[in-house]
Amino acid sequence: MVVGDGSQKDWLIESIEQFDNVTYFPPVTYEELPNLLCSADIHILFQKIDVIDTVMPSKVLGMMASAKPSIIIGNNKSEVKQILEAAKGGFYYTEYNEKIVFDLERLSERKEELSVMGSNAREFVIENFSKDKILSKFINKMRNL
Repeated sequence: MVVGDGSQKDWLIESIEQFDNVTYFPPVTYEELPNLLCSADIHILFQKIDVIDTVMPSKVLGMMASAKPSIIIGNNKSEVKQILEAAKGGFYYTEYNEKIVFDLERLSERKEELSVMGSNAREFVIENFSKDKILSKFINKMRNL
């Protein structure tokens, strides 16, 4: 399943027509998003390599919270890279190359490793980005002022 929208959507839809096992779907509603994210085996996120993020894309935390590993391509200095690597929640690439394709082909042989990565990702989000953790840190900072 490929779900989303963007400047390359038409190109992507044309490109996947040749595959019987790949289907495009438009974005889902916010209420449907958790079910969609949890239904995946793995998440893939392409970012522009030449752009360093100014904020971490919110979709990354949702992907990680689904307890599924992620494959992300982006800038080497990205906060997303730091978080994914700290969580041990997937694979981060800083350039588009054949290694990504090779790794994708071998993923079906690594189900246990992928399961561990997914669990790591979810635990990292709960430990560092849950509402209670964020509010608790905020309240403590306010008290210290």
